[in-house]
Amino acid sequence: MAHVNLPQGRRWPGRPRWGVLDLVSAALFTAVFVLLVLIVTSLGDSLAASGRRALARSAAGSRQRERIVALLDSPTASPFAIDSCPAEEVDNMPCEDPRRNSQLSREMNFYRVRHCPLPGETPLCLVPPPKGYRIPVPWPESLHKIWHDNMPYNKIAERKGHQGWMKEEGPYFIFPDGTYLIEVDRLLRPEGYLVISGPPVQWAIQDKEWADLQAMVHALYFKLRKCITKVPLSEEISLSAIPEWPQRLSKTPARISLMKNGIDMFEADTQHWARRVIYYKKSLGVELGSPRICNVMDMNAFIGGFAAALSSDPVWIMNVVPARNPLTLDIIYDRGLIGLYHDWCEAFSTYPRTYDLIHVAGINSLIRDTTSGNDRCSLVDLMVEMDRMLRPQGTAVVRDTPEVIDRVARPCDPVDGPGAQE
Repeated sequence: MAHVNLPQGRRWPGRPRWGVLDLVSAALFTAVFVLLVLIVTSLGDSLAASGRRALARSAAGSRQRERIVALLDSPTASPFAIDSCPAEEVDNMPCEDPRRNSQLSREMNFYRVRHCPLPGETPLCLVPPPKGYRIPVPWPESLHKIWHDNMPYNKIAERKGHQGWMKEEGPYFIFPDGTYLIEVDRLLRPEGYLVISGPPVQWAIQDKEWADLQAMVHALYFKLRKCITKVPLSEEISLSAIPEWPQRLSKTPARISLMKNGIDMFEADTQHWARRVIYYKKSLGVELGSPRICNVMDMNAFIGGFAAALSSDPVWIMNVVPARNPLTLDIIYDRGLIGLYHDWCEAFSTYPRTYDLIHVAGINSLIRDTTSGNDRCSLVDLMVEMDRMLRPQGTAVVRDTPEVIDRVARPCDPVDGPGAQE
């Protein structure tokens, strides 16, 4: 086989030759076309919004961050204000940002997992309320009413049928190795219940799936016994052994005995928070017990003493145990309360304006590295996150040393009253 070198101009017969004028004309035509697309479609607005968000994270944003942090740490600084975020950030959830997640890998649905910006990456600005925002309808009317076009609107629940969990390929929550059922076993206390919801009709395919599910459960307690969580004090924390609600709130949980001086600490903590809640209501004027406060968060819950002290009030309390603190969430659940672990150097996975009241005791400990004694992230970032979670006209109660309270008060309005800096 011969190899022939063709002249440059004869390699692709019929291929047009592009001159400089042709290239310039093509570039101008493309620019005009893109400009028209941006003007007459919503793409231009989207790109402009993206540009403004990028600008907020630019060098100007970095300079603003440095200025705010310096003001917060300066003992001689006057009170100062933090600017509002752009209007399109009304539903900002930093760790659930689809713009960030869309750039991540699709393998194993990695892009759908919680991903947080690094400390110092997010702009120091306050998430604004949406246009026309109104304070939610007070409890308990809020169960059935919401604001719509400046009028209370009765919510109507419409059911068009039952949506089951069963699929033709088998129950979607059951993997062949029983992974999900093993996790359910870990979450349930001994003698706890797993309720599986399905269509109310008897289908042959579901009879087979139900048989497969039962076979899987039998396999878990025999073939996969080593995978089942070993529970200390299993008899003491079983469903039949714990007191009924609300007695379980004040009854000393069995698992408290695993902590050093746990029983004495539990009793002291319970009495301690009962006195403090009375002080909040009478001396600080916090409207606990009123319809204005329903959704409450305790950012440093420990064993749930603050929530237990509010058991007679019409409130719903999210108990958050900092992930680097003693792991006491089991005691909170033994008391019949709810909660979770969280690192407060990251944003909390909730929509803006979720809570009516945020309570935090020892705010500086939430970001402090106990080994080095240095802050792992900035206190002002944590305060901006608290503002994001609070609804407009919501309240934050912060307990800490006078020095920390002075820092907290600089970018916000402190609560006045005797002992406010306790």
